[in-house]
Amino acid sequence: MASFGGDELRLRAETLEPSTLLSQPIPATCGVCCRRWHMLAIYSIGTATNALMWVTFSPVADFSSSYFDVNLTAINCLGLAFLALYLPGSILAASIANGCGLRAAITAGSVLTCVGAAIRFGGVAIVSLGKAPPRTGFAVVLIGQSLAALGQPFFTNTPARLAGEWFGLKTRDIATAIGALFNPLGNAVGQILPSVLVSCGATSCVTSEVRGMMALMGIQLGIACVATLWTVLFLRSEPQIPPSASAAEHRKMRREAATLGVGRSTVEQARAAVARIGTDLRALLRNVEFLKLLFGFGIGLALFNALVTVLEQLVQPVFCNPDGGWEGGRKDRAQLAAGIYGATLIVAGLVGACIVGPLLDVTHAYKTALKTCLVGGCAALILLVFLLQPGLEIEIGVAFALMGFFMLPSLPAALEAAVEVTYPIVEESSTALLLLFGNTLGISITFGMQALIKLRPCWHTAPEPLGLRQLTPVSYLMFGVMAIALIIVLLFYPKYKRLEAERAKADGALGTIEESAKKGAATRLLE
Repeated sequence: MASFGGDELRLRAETLEPSTLLSQPIPATCGVCCRRWHMLAIYSIGTATNALMWVTFSPVADFSSSYFDVNLTAINCLGLAFLALYLPGSILAASIANGCGLRAAITAGSVLTCVGAAIRFGGVAIVSLGKAPPRTGFAVVLIGQSLAALGQPFFTNTPARLAGEWFGLKTRDIATAIGALFNPLGNAVGQILPSVLVSCGATSCVTSEVRGMMALMGIQLGIACVATLWTVLFLRSEPQIPPSASAAEHRKMRREAATLGVGRSTVEQARAAVARIGTDLRALLRNVEFLKLLFGFGIGLALFNALVTVLEQLVQPVFCNPDGGWEGGRKDRAQLAAGIYGATLIVAGLVGACIVGPLLDVTHAYKTALKTCLVGGCAALILLVFLLQPGLEIEIGVAFALMGFFMLPSLPAALEAAVEVTYPIVEESSTALLLLFGNTLGISITFGMQALIKLRPCWHTAPEPLGLRQLTPVSYLMFGVMAIALIIVLLFYPKYKRLEAERAKADGALGTIEESAKKGAATRLLE
């Protein structure tokens, strides 16, 4: 008589496509288990490499401005390219992912990142070697930065889909958290690496006095080449057997869409892909709970992106001399501190994610995690603003760490919550719209913060509103934006549609298998 344990039955129910639950065995081998983590590792290194290029110039904005002979607004545009090009990049990524699969999409993102890194290296090389004027080199670097920016959505829109394709219910949340948070890990390395490599000995720098820029571009190019080669050689779109009922359902939908495209021209297939994107978009914008998540989390993400972009400019007024000057290496100290603060922000966020990720896997409490993260982030922002004063460098670092600890774990929680409230819409559609809104709004907030920071260029020479020099114009903007995000997120009450569907299918399949086992046992007894 065959015996079926509860864990084995549920594993069979969750691993196979609903229509084949009773007819196929489960290849639950160590090779399959290891392969899914290998796929996640490839993706994680690729997204970290892309993020590394995003913030390259932010922690050394002043030195970069001197090197390329352009103003700070132009330097900020190198980072803002990643926000401005998110929409066209998302459309391109969705078209390739829907038409050619996950492997093709991530590979395309890796190639764009690598080519962009090579062009940036060329732009800096012609300036350092004296082959072109600095502003020409800046134009070349901007082109390379733009190509890498187009590659960003190929990574940031796909962690939930990769986790859904390769991981089952018990490990899907942690896989999403790991994939989503390797992007900010790349930001952390991107914050500290330029601060260590790029320097200028003079009080007022010119192009020839800025050192380390070419070495920085060369290191990033090498990392991009390794990541791209790894992706091309080893990445796969999906395992042979879907790891969950929702993965089986999405795979079935994609195959049906591909079948409909057989015999159509390339133009017709492209139009069909755009039509599917439009259908998903309309459904998302009619979903009230998703709209709450879109505006609440999106506004918070916009502020976070803007803060990372202008971080060096935000902390710089604290490091100036009492007379408002920058003698005595104050600017070098400010830019090194900015790099350390940026890295601290991200690393502390990764620690928070290591705590939140496993909890989400066990509890699936996305709403609670998201609200807790936003409340903690708001408190940390208030603390940061009131600690931004001379002589409190360590305390400022602690405030940045607290902000990262609470804010970054909200990313995987928001992505998974979006998938849940919009199921059965494919994962990358909700992810793309969330990140698109946050990145687009982040452009406006970045320019706003930059303009307001200029109103108080030095802490010592600023007036004291209400007796507190920390209450600067930019602090009011950050408080207002964060308060709006927090209020909207507190109104978020989602229904976990994907979990409910998977549990219903698993319970139904479990009952079918148990009934079949009982009938078989009864037949053997009669015989």
